[in-house]
Amino acid sequence: SDQPQPQQPNNDSIYIDEDDDDYPAGMGIQKEDEGKEEQDEDDTAKKPKRTIEEELTFLERISDTRYQVQVGFVPNMKVPAEIIVNSDLQTLLVQELRDTCCVGPYSEAEQSFIPALRQAANVAALPGIVKASLAMPDVHSGYGFCIGNVAAFDMEDPLAVVSPGGVGFDISCGVRLIRTNLTEADINGDMKENLA
Repeated sequence: SDQPQPQQPNNDSIYIDEDDDDYPAGMGIQKEDEGKEEQDEDDTAKKPKRTIEEELTFLERISDTRYQVQVGFVPNMKVPAEIIVNSDLQTLLVQELRDTCCVGPYSEAEQSFIPALRQAANVAALPGIVKASLAMPDVHSGYGFCIGNVAAFDMEDPLAVVSPGGVGFDISCGVRLIRTNLTEADINGDMKENLA
């Protein structure tokens, strides 16, 4: 009556049942309760932040306009991140990193703001990424991917991602995603070219 009713699941949503026998083995999905060790909050040690000097050891200048963020800057990076910027923009990116490291205005925040260099490195940790996470000269902090971030993924890799979220939405960028009952075999020749 006056009690709120439980919300019904949206039939358009995608749900994967990890207990389903058809679920691909070895996908690395871990249930929330699996592998957790019970710890008191006092026993949970926070990993100390690196200093800005330590952070900058991962940034290498490749040319006048190209910098590389080395694997290891963030956990699970599979490839480096390459940033295409001039020296003025590079200074801004480093300042943004400095501000979130240990002395800047974001140092005490729970990292709700993530600097563009770290976002580009996070993209380099996505499953199936090929060669590098690239950041174009318009690079700045975004909503997951940094703005100006480009990445390619190997679709032969069963763990590779397809990320419409990488397109962004800050200036009416966007992507449309539609689910159909067509299979890859149904799309061939001219149809495939027209859809591209």
